[in-house]
Amino acid sequence: MMKLLLSEIARAVGGKLQGKDKIIMMVVTDSRDVNGRNVDGILAAGNNTVIDYSTLLFAALRGERIDGHIFVKEILENGNSAIIDNPEYIADGTIMVDDVKNALGKLGRYYRENYLNNAYCIGITGSVGKTTTKEMVAVAFASKKIHKTAGNKNSLIGLPLTILEAPLDTEILILEAGMNQKGEIAILSEIAKPDIAIITNIGTAHIENMGNIENILKEKISIITGLRNNGKLILNGDDVILSGKQTVSNDIIYFACKNTNADYWADNIGYKDCSTVFTLHNKEKSVQIQIPTIGEHNVLNALAAYAAATEAGLDSKAIVDGLKSFISSGNRQRIYRQNDIIVIADCYNASPESMAAALAVLSLGDGRKVAVLGDMLELGEQSKELHARVGEYAAKNNVDILIAIGDFAKHIKAGFGKDCKTFGLNEKNIAADYINELLEPGDTVLFKASNLIDFGSLIKTINKIY
Repeated sequence: MMKLLLSEIARAVGGKLQGKDKIIMMVVTDSRDVNGRNVDGILAAGNNTVIDYSTLLFAALRGERIDGHIFVKEILENGNSAIIDNPEYIADGTIMVDDVKNALGKLGRYYRENYLNNAYCIGITGSVGKTTTKEMVAVAFASKKIHKTAGNKNSLIGLPLTILEAPLDTEILILEAGMNQKGEIAILSEIAKPDIAIITNIGTAHIENMGNIENILKEKISIITGLRNNGKLILNGDDVILSGKQTVSNDIIYFACKNTNADYWADNIGYKDCSTVFTLHNKEKSVQIQIPTIGEHNVLNALAAYAAATEAGLDSKAIVDGLKSFISSGNRQRIYRQNDIIVIADCYNASPESMAAALAVLSLGDGRKVAVLGDMLELGEQSKELHARVGEYAAKNNVDILIAIGDFAKHIKAGFGKDCKTFGLNEKNIAADYINELLEPGDTVLFKASNLIDFGSLIKTINKIY
């Protein structure tokens, strides 16, 4: 856990300290954390350190709905400290900066370079699969002292906080880098200073903000901006956009399922009891790997993790043993059986690429294959076309029954080309009753939509599967 003086923090971020110096042990962005009311937030770093709440530093961020500065007066009155960028709130215990969000990034970079310099960092980005790959990288490095991004804290706020929460004895730092706007990945890379950068794939997620696939590619490739000397870039060799990418000077390592010229590639892929088995090949050896999840896309994620750990110098057996312990997080392709119905709950997020992967997993199921699909967000002008394409994916993967929910349900139905029941976003309770009546023992059912569509809550209202 960090232990810095306010004066050192002020120097690191180019700010001005007002009042006496004191020790700071954690930076928080939620005002509830400052007085210990939000215990889960404080312990997000994953350790059991007892926190003296007077040693917390509140970053007064300006959000879309709430300006964090409105909490500063109360926080200071309780003996705490704050980083601010509004001069009206200057008082003892504050550090005045030009921009609080930028200051967080500067502090994260400072801490990485001065206190976690010996930690080996794996940076992960991509259109889909970032979080699952991060979790697979974490288990691949299970023999080391790791610190990883919690949940999806992969933004210009979340990534610096993740670094600041890292124990000083961290050996492997695993950081996920996400983006909404142009230029963010390069900034995150400069903060993280990765030794290895992984790009899982290039897809249409966030195309509404980025404009086109080429801009998305440029943004993702910019993860090399902060790559350390002799750093390595690991790319998906099956991705038609990334394969053969030679416009960067760094060492490039490819992983693939279909491209046998890749540095790490897999064949003999099979499925049994909610697990996937495959043979991994590289120039040194071939090894059998088992991961407790389903799908070729997860084989690719495991290949990326194996490649990163191998390039970092880990023993193959330790990596293979680690991958066996992988557990899907939250509603990311959580597969379970209830009342003899196989449920694939993949509700955390959705893009055309992840929809295709999820439908491919459904196609491997037993019995009737039922797909419950919802809206994909942030697709901009291409939304109608891309939702229709998802319907086509469902047809190609031999979905027996398709149920579409949301504003773009009719476009999914049009692409499916067969009978499809549709519901609006305000009809999810009606949809739940319909699905509950429809499902039978022996069915395999997939739930997939963007997180804001809240299919997690939908599942909880269907008695046969929850």
